[in-house]
Amino acid sequence: MKALMAGGKLAALAALGLAGLWLLLALTTWSDLVNGPRVSSPFSTFGYGQAALFSASVNVLHVVGALAWNAAAMLIGYALVIRPIWGGKHYASAGLMAFAGVVPGMLLVGAASRLVSLVAVNETAAPIIAFLVAGASGLALWKLWPRITPARGAWRGVVLMLVLSLLGGLVFQLHIDRGHAVAEGSIWFITNVFLSPQHGVGAAGSFPLVTQHYDEAAFLLAPIYLLVQPGEDASAALTLIYWITLAIIRLGMIALTYIALRGLALDRMSAFACAFFVCAASLSLNPISSRLLFDSLSPLLYALHGARFLAPILPLLIVSALAQGNARTDLRTTATALMLGLGLAAMPVHLAIIAPWALALMLLLALNPTAGGRTEMWGAAGSVAASVLAAVTIVYGVQFAPDTLRAGLLAASGVLGGLWLLWRLIGVGLVAPGSADRSALLMLFVLLVGYGLGLLFLGNVAFGTLQSVIGDVWPYSDREVLSRLETDVVAPSVQIAASPLCASGYEWGYRTLTGHCGSLPVFVRTYGLPFALIAAVLGWRVLRGRGDGDLRHETTMLWAIALCLLALPVSFILFDFITPSVSSETTGWSIWLRSRAVEPWFIGGVLLALAYFLRNAGRDLRAWTNLALVGAAAIHIFNPLTAPAQWVANVAYWVAALVS
Repeated sequence: MKALMAGGKLAALAALGLAGLWLLLALTTWSDLVNGPRVSSPFSTFGYGQAALFSASVNVLHVVGALAWNAAAMLIGYALVIRPIWGGKHYASAGLMAFAGVVPGMLLVGAASRLVSLVAVNETAAPIIAFLVAGASGLALWKLWPRITPARGAWRGVVLMLVLSLLGGLVFQLHIDRGHAVAEGSIWFITNVFLSPQHGVGAAGSFPLVTQHYDEAAFLLAPIYLLVQPGEDASAALTLIYWITLAIIRLGMIALTYIALRGLALDRMSAFACAFFVCAASLSLNPISSRLLFDSLSPLLYALHGARFLAPILPLLIVSALAQGNARTDLRTTATALMLGLGLAAMPVHLAIIAPWALALMLLLALNPTAGGRTEMWGAAGSVAASVLAAVTIVYGVQFAPDTLRAGLLAASGVLGGLWLLWRLIGVGLVAPGSADRSALLMLFVLLVGYGLGLLFLGNVAFGTLQSVIGDVWPYSDREVLSRLETDVVAPSVQIAASPLCASGYEWGYRTLTGHCGSLPVFVRTYGLPFALIAAVLGWRVLRGRGDGDLRHETTMLWAIALCLLALPVSFILFDFITPSVSSETTGWSIWLRSRAVEPWFIGGVLLALAYFLRNAGRDLRAWTNLALVGAAAIHIFNPLTAPAQWVANVAYWVAALVS
C-alpha cells in the first residue's frame, strides 16, 4: 500500500511537471500570435445565397411568433427537465432557470414535430404540433404559476437582463466574417425544404425525412408553416425567424452551462467564471492567441448552431444531472427521457460519439460507485495523465518520425491508459458495494435508447441506408428522404497520413485554423489546455490527498475526467493523422468532420476539470483562479490586437441596421 501511495505521488508530480512544461512552451510563441481584427462595412448580400437580413420589411407577426414559440419551449423544457433535475436548489434565479429550459424544450418540441410530420402532411401537421405545444406550455404555466407569483416583483430585473442578453446574442449570431446571418445548415433547410415547391410553405406535400442536421427545422416546423406566406419575401422572413431562434437557443445554452456548473456545487462566481471562460476566451494556454480551434467554434459564443454548443457541454450536463440524484422512474420521466433522445437524434450525427462515453461512464459507476474514495485510483488517473502528455509531446515534437508511428503512439496512450485504469480498478475491487443512483443511470440509458431509435428511424444519417429495407412500409412509403451530404460521412478508404490542414492550415476570417503539426509549441499553445488542465487537477488531487467527502461526486468526477482525457489522444488521431485515400471537400479536406471528434472532450474536459478544482480549492486559490478565467475572457474580447474580426463586423452591422 505504501508503495502504491508513493507511486501515485510520483505520478502526480510528473503530471504537474509536464503540465507546467506545456505552459512554458505555450508562452514561448509570442512571435506568431496576432492576426488583428478586420473592420468592414455590412454586406448587402450573403455568400450562402440567403436573403440579406433586413433586406425586406420586418413582419411583426413573425417576430412575435418566433418569440412566443421559444417561450413555449422554455416553459415545457423547464417544467419537464430543468426543474425536476436542477430546480428547487437555488442554483439560479427563476428567470435564468426558465430561460435554460429552451434547450430541452427545443429537443422535446422537435421530437414531437418529427413524429407528427411523419404521419401527416404539412397543412395538417403544423396546427396539430402547435396545439400540442400550446397545451403543454399552458399546462406547465398553470402548474408553475403558484410558485412564481410571490416573486413577481423580481421579474423586472429578469426581463431587463434577458433583453440585454438577447441583444448580445443577436449580435453574436450575425457572423459577417463568413457571410451569413444564420448557419449553413439553416440555409440549406430554408432553400431545399421550406422554400421548395414540393415540401415548402404553401405546398400540399409532407415534411421530408432529412439525413443530417434537422433539429432547428423540426423545432420551427409549425410556426414557419403557419406564419410564413409564399412569395418573394419568404426567404427574408425565414432568415429572421431562424436568426431570432438561434440567438435565443445560444443564450439558453449559456444559462444551462451555468446551471450545470452550479449543480456540481460551485459557488455563483466560480460558475460564472467557468461559463464566461469557455464562451468568450480563446481557450488557449496563451491567452492572447488568436488562432481558431475548431471551424467557427472558437470560443463557444461563436457556435453557429445550437448543436455546435450542446455537443461540447454535453459531458458536463450528463455529469451534473447524475450528481443531483433522486431521479424518478415514473412514466412521465421515462417518456421525457425517450423524447429527449429522439430530439438529440435530429442534431448532427457527431453527437453519436458521446454515446460510448456516456455508456462507459454508466458502466463504471454501476460497477464501482466508491472508486473515487480510493487515493490509489486518483493516483492511477494521474499516471495516465502523465503518460498521455508525454506521448503527445513526443508525437508533435519529433517531426522526422513516420506518421504511422506517431499515430500509433497517440492511440497507444489512450488505449493503454484505459487498460491501466481498468487494472487498478480490478486491484481495488472491480465490483464494489455502493449506493450508485440506479434510477439516474436508467434514465440516461432510456435517453440513449431514444437517441438510437431516432438515428435509425427518423431520418438522420442511418435512414438513407435503411430506406431500402423499410421504405415501402407505412408511414415511410410516402416520405421523401433528402440528403445534405454529397459524399459519405466516413470515407470508405483511409490512410494514416498527416492531414493537409494539420500540416499547413488555412486562414479563416483572418485567423489561422490548425497548421500545428510542424511545431510542438504551436500545438501546445492551441490545443494543450485540456491536456495540461486535466493533468494538473489530477496531480493536485493526489497530492492533496482528499476530496470533498461526497463519495458519489468524487467517483463520478474521477471517471468523467479520466474518460475525457482518454478520448483526447484518440480523437486527435482523426483530427491530424487520418486522411481519406481519395480526398473530397466533405471527408478529405474539410475541418468540420475532424473537429467534431475533438470538441466534446476538449470543452467537456476543461469544464469538468475546472468544476472539480473550484469545488475543492480553498477560498483564496479559488478567487485567483476565477480572476484568471475572467481575465482571459476579457483579453480575448477587448484586446484590440486579438479581438475577433467577427465581433467587430457583427457590431458594425447591427449598429448600421438600427440607424439606417
